[in-house]
Amino acid sequence: MTKANDRGRRISAVTAGALVATFGLAACGANKSAGGNTTSSQSPQQAVQSAVTKLGSQSSLELAFSLPITQSQAEQLHSANSKGPTPAEAQALTTGQFFVTEATGHGEALDSPQAATDQLNSVDVGLSFGTNNTPLELRYVAQNLFLRVQVSQLLSDVGQPSSAAASRFTSGLNQISSYVPGLGDLAQGKWVEVSHASLQPLEGLLKQSQASGSSSLSQTQMRTLRNDVLSSIQANSAVSSLAPSNGRDGYSVTVNVSGMLSTLVPQIQSTLSSLPGLGAQASNAFSKAKNAIPAGKSAVIDVYTSGGKLTEADLDLNQFARQKMSFPVPVRLTISSPGAPTAPAGATNLDLSKLPTLLGGLLGSLGHSSSSTAPIGA
Repeated sequence: MTKANDRGRRISAVTAGALVATFGLAACGANKSAGGNTTSSQSPQQAVQSAVTKLGSQSSLELAFSLPITQSQAEQLHSANSKGPTPAEAQALTTGQFFVTEATGHGEALDSPQAATDQLNSVDVGLSFGTNNTPLELRYVAQNLFLRVQVSQLLSDVGQPSSAAASRFTSGLNQISSYVPGLGDLAQGKWVEVSHASLQPLEGLLKQSQASGSSSLSQTQMRTLRNDVLSSIQANSAVSSLAPSNGRDGYSVTVNVSGMLSTLVPQIQSTLSSLPGLGAQASNAFSKAKNAIPAGKSAVIDVYTSGGKLTEADLDLNQFARQKMSFPVPVRLTISSPGAPTAPAGATNLDLSKLPTLLGGLLGSLGHSSSSTAPIGA
């Protein structure tokens, strides 16, 4: 398997992981159900499981996260926590959207064996505000990376002073543009490209930096972890029907969070123990999360299906707040199939030819420094 293919597979794993974490609880509800708005003899949990499974039969998938509240509600939300936002910050909360799009390289299904090894899979990740305003975006198309960062626009969108920070960002990129020609265009908010061919000289350095141990999980470990997650969710969740909404079937998924984490966290920690550094940090984070959840704590997620496919999931943050608001505060995940991302026109190619020498010298100096430094009295 080539390096490019491996990178594509890891990106795919991230998207799949987000999907499992968000919808696995709905797909694998326990055998407890109520209501009956399904259009067939399926139980609620069977209907939702089928709707999730059908997402994998598509050749593209987009997950978009947002907070669908009004600007007035955003101001009330922050005021309740003694932090009144500016109008621009409130606007950012209500119009901002983080999205991840993935598509297979030859139109095959996302969950097919071919997709797992397709070198032409593509990914698009970004942060947008309103219509036709995406100041931060990263695309992976035809084994090439494309990046655009419009710093002034991004800071303005989130209601932060933009001139000084944007100036520092631009100045920093311009200073290192002598080592990476083309960064000046990135500083100006234009698209830049890192081609597959330009990444080849860096592979030796990546191997050198990873020589101390494995930095990723094997396919077997990923499969085991996924099965552990689904089994734990299945044992600690229930699905019931909601009234239809805008022509869509609705379902409520209740998860016993404390029970799920009690069985799942030790399994995750065991799997992550093979990762140097990162594994220990992630393990500690999961332990803190488990300890912070009160015994018997549950969470409710409302999910909606259309045409037999999952299209939306809402998690109301009110259920976790000490001071509840008089209106829902849902973190919303919208699912669609927009087609494959494309390479942006006119991107500037970044010249990485000088980086191996520069980074090689840096790694060498760091290694020499750590090996020659010893505690006093040693």
